[in-house]
Amino acid sequence: MNQPSVVNVSFNSTATDEDRGFWKARITFRDGSQLHLFEFVIEKDGIIVDKYRYHYQNREEEMIFRFDDAAHHEEVETFPEHKHEENEIVASEKPSIATVFNLVADHISRE
Repeated sequence: MNQPSVVNVSFNSTATDEDRGFWKARITFRDGSQLHLFEFVIEKDGIIVDKYRYHYQNREEEMIFRFDDAAHHEEVETFPEHKHEENEIVASEKPSIATVFNLVADHISRE
């Protein structure tokens, strides 16, 4: 699979306590779409992702998809984890970031 051309990356990380913090990144692709990544992590016998959000949007800032674990869709089988697709919420476990990149590449290749 061809990987889409990246034109800009911003990255920020912040420690909120001695053993926890978050990181976030924004990746802009040649077509103007953006992938926003966020993880709140805890260091306890390794790194544990406590909260996450992987949001992909087009150049008009309209959501294409978003994976997250915000506890607001109790009806979803994988609660609190879920995926937003256009006007639908679907069950989904936390994907790897590589999987998210592959979904972005697939979307861009179809445009």
